[in-house]
Amino acid sequence: MRLTNPAALWGLLLLMVPPLLARMRAPRPRRVVANLYLWQELARRDHAGLTLRRHRRDWLVAIQVLVLLAVVVALAGPVLALPAPPAAQDAALGAPGDGVGGRSGHLSLTRLVARRNPLRPSSGDVLVEARNFGPEARDARIELEQDGRVVGRQAVRVPAGGIETTVLPVAELGQLLSARLVTDDARAVDSQRFAAVPDASPVRVLLQTRGRFFLEKVLAANPAIALDTMTWPAHVSQVEQPLLTATGRRADVVVCDGCTEAPGTGESALVLLPAGRAQPPSPLTIARPDHPLVSSLEFREWLVAPLLSANAPMDGEIVLRAGGQPVAIAYERQGQRILELRLDVGDQGLVLQTGFPILMANAIAWLAARDENRLAVTLGDSVRWRLAGAFAPDQVSVTAPDGHRIDSRVEGRLLTVTRTDAAGPYRVRTPFGDQIFVVNPSVRPVPSLSKERPTPAPGGGGPEQTHPAREQELAQWLLALACGLLAVESHYARVWLGRLS
Repeated sequence: MRLTNPAALWGLLLLMVPPLLARMRAPRPRRVVANLYLWQELARRDHAGLTLRRHRRDWLVAIQVLVLLAVVVALAGPVLALPAPPAAQDAALGAPGDGVGGRSGHLSLTRLVARRNPLRPSSGDVLVEARNFGPEARDARIELEQDGRVVGRQAVRVPAGGIETTVLPVAELGQLLSARLVTDDARAVDSQRFAAVPDASPVRVLLQTRGRFFLEKVLAANPAIALDTMTWPAHVSQVEQPLLTATGRRADVVVCDGCTEAPGTGESALVLLPAGRAQPPSPLTIARPDHPLVSSLEFREWLVAPLLSANAPMDGEIVLRAGGQPVAIAYERQGQRILELRLDVGDQGLVLQTGFPILMANAIAWLAARDENRLAVTLGDSVRWRLAGAFAPDQVSVTAPDGHRIDSRVEGRLLTVTRTDAAGPYRVRTPFGDQIFVVNPSVRPVPSLSKERPTPAPGGGGPEQTHPAREQELAQWLLALACGLLAVESHYARVWLGRLS
């Protein structure tokens, strides 16, 4: 048995409190008697009563001490090691289909991560982590594959019970990476790992404008944006048709300059209200400091004239205010993100602020939500993705690693996949192309992996099986015992007080 919080044993000093309190008796009452004969008779009766009282009190003190003892030991977190059944032993030793783990000497790949080069996004580095679950150092070879071809090999020596990490450079990063551990005890369940490489292409932004020069220049200067611009009539207040960029692809984000509401085409949209009646300039204040829109920004010297408009949407989140009026409102409808800016972006006092390009970059990054789709999940976890547009359910399909289509649910721009019971790459197909996420086994090292599986005896008879230990926490049982003892103590205390009265 072991204790997870041995410092709690200092509480054992409290065990002296009940006995000390029991010795603090009330002073004896002064009594007047007529003669010594009556005094002796009273002393005999009091002696019998005191004997009974001391006996009752001793029992109550013992129960109180036991309650404190149970509580203190429970706080210390006792854990009892119990022998596991044979089925659990097989699972702990790496039964197929379970998480990453292994017997003595077994190696596993526990991590695979790709990082693009900030200066040259087409290239990058790949980190591969191997773990040794055995008591001896092991040699192995790691092979890195990209889109079905080997792009790197590395020999590694993994220390006993330790981890070895290696970084492999890749000149041209593709879409799917897989690392394989080449060793004599390799198993498919944990000797291979997958990783989907993040998309490095810029966010496709379509600017619908009526000629705002500074707004267009700020967006065009952002290297993370591929900007297309279209001029639209002044009498149009909302676009209803799908919006395509100059390359014929659908836009990731639409910046609607002069719209009164978001385009009804499904894309995430930055809505800039048309210039109109405005209040006097007021300091810009942050209403939601944790929102990504205001990341790395301070507005101490920003004076803006809030545009008067309708009330904020019921499901909207007010991020910025000026003069008590909301000027930045963020909300989401079935995966479509919308950000309304109720200020005049033609005002030179606003667009010439050094933080204005950062504000626009934060807005586009939040609307695109590139980093929110999980590219790697654990076996059995559900996946919830934000698609590039709003599609009908029959326009979206998800394919498992074996090539079979699996069930998925589409609501607006949100895709949900609940069946991820096979490791490998999953392909999401939409009218705008394919995307990939990967599923890997969980990493759950088993405490008893350092023990060898018994080998058969030379005589042919099997040796006695030794099962790995499983741990049982005792804190809940001790707390239940303390509650029971408190109930017993309360009952006997009421009985004793009743007899004294």
